[in-house]
Amino acid sequence: MSGGADVVCAGWLRKSPPEKKLRRYAWKRRWFVLRSGRLTGDPDVLEYYKHDHARKPIRIINMSLCEQVDAGLTFNKKDLDSSYVFDVRTVERVFYLVADSEEDMNTWVRCICDLCGFNPTDHGMTTHTHT
Repeated sequence: MSGGADVVCAGWLRKSPPEKKLRRYAWKRRWFVLRSGRLTGDPDVLEYYKHDHARKPIRIINMSLCEQVDAGLTFNKKDLDSSYVFDVRTVERVFYLVADSEEDMNTWVRCICDLCGFNPTDHGMTTHTHT
């Protein structure tokens, strides 16, 4: 895994495919790591890996591009019923993520909001339905 930056949060999440492919493609379980680069001068990033021992991330999301985080989302998709879905909206893409529990979802949302300077009551706790 990447060096330098401090790990703020890490764990397994299910990740959506890009929005255009939401209906056809599987949501994949990935190991996510949220890193703060404040002490090292590196950017704050959200990385995801194929598994928790992988050395190279599949993707690195620069959190300075994060515009919004929403928690408690619902999808009209059978395998996502009563799941703990949240999103990370960047300039480039919306990443829909599924945590294993409500507590995990809230922890991720709080950590991302803290890192991005968002107030969780303003950005995190809204409910949206996606088809």
